[in-house]
Amino acid sequence: MSKGNHYDVLGVRSSAAKLEIELAFRGRRAQYHPDKYSQADPETMAWANTKMQEVNQAYEVLSDDCKRREFDESLKLKGGTNSPPPSQNTRPTPDHDPSKPFHPSHSSAKPPQLLDFLASVRLSHADRSRLHIDPNISERMRSNVISSRDWSSRFNTGKLLMILDDTAFGGGKEGLAISESLLSFKSLFEESNDYWYRQGVQHRLEVRGATVHFSGQACKKFVHVTANTLSALCQAVNSFLDALEDWNAKLAEEGDTAAQMFMSNAHYANAELRVKWLTLAAEHGHPTAQHNLGCHYQSIDPEAAFYWLTLAANQGVAQSRQRLASELFSSIRDRH
Repeated sequence: MSKGNHYDVLGVRSSAAKLEIELAFRGRRAQYHPDKYSQADPETMAWANTKMQEVNQAYEVLSDDCKRREFDESLKLKGGTNSPPPSQNTRPTPDHDPSKPFHPSHSSAKPPQLLDFLASVRLSHADRSRLHIDPNISERMRSNVISSRDWSSRFNTGKLLMILDDTAFGGGKEGLAISESLLSFKSLFEESNDYWYRQGVQHRLEVRGATVHFSGQACKKFVHVTANTLSALCQAVNSFLDALEDWNAKLAEEGDTAAQMFMSNAHYANAELRVKWLTLAAEHGHPTAQHNLGCHYQSIDPEAAFYWLTLAANQGVAQSRQRLASELFSSIRDRH
């Protein structure tokens, strides 16, 4: 975000109408207000104060017609481009074309691969026959995993990468299975516990005796696999998840919207960080980010919620259109 350009500070177009500027200001104020960081360290407090000062200054200029004209003229003299503000009835639209996905220019290495982390795992002789890693997964085992978890009727789970078999006779239906998208735990006579880690997760695997925990709950108690094997495998998977988050963090800082969405999910329990990444993705036109940000603000700042939900609805998000029909937004709709 450019410190010298007030439009960039608020995240609006240079042709933004006053309503768009007002709603953007409310959203920024909710994001950076120092009161939200009262328990943070001094460095973070200083950062929040600086951001809030930039937001206030930008709003002071852009909400005043005379000051805004002077600022627009200064942009032209600096070689920037600016168009006259449209009428107040102009509806806010994202400055990113949703038909052209935003991808930054970066030189980041390829994403971490789970198989690279599993390659270093050393198991006891008793458990070696229970671990099956692609491409050494038989069609029978692959079929058993998919059918027992009903993956065939769900979203695309991607390629099956690993099976830790916890069945008595080597069928593969129970145990831990990891695909390119899912961590899946299956116990006998129970539905599988599946976690979509590719979109970002805030938790890591934890082994307590023979039971593996994830996302705050016990996923499976293993019967035929030793605790040492569980610990070694879970440590390898956790290292992979850490590396995946680090890789996405770099891309997110460079402006990749998919990585920003990943980071918002990875920090779901931290409201400040979650909103930070959602805001960046929303500003680049990511419709899901716009919808989620609107939902976040709905109970604390209805006008900011209206702004983001409107952008998402304009991109075809049906849930956003449904929320905008709420009585909560009736007065805002009247003004708009």
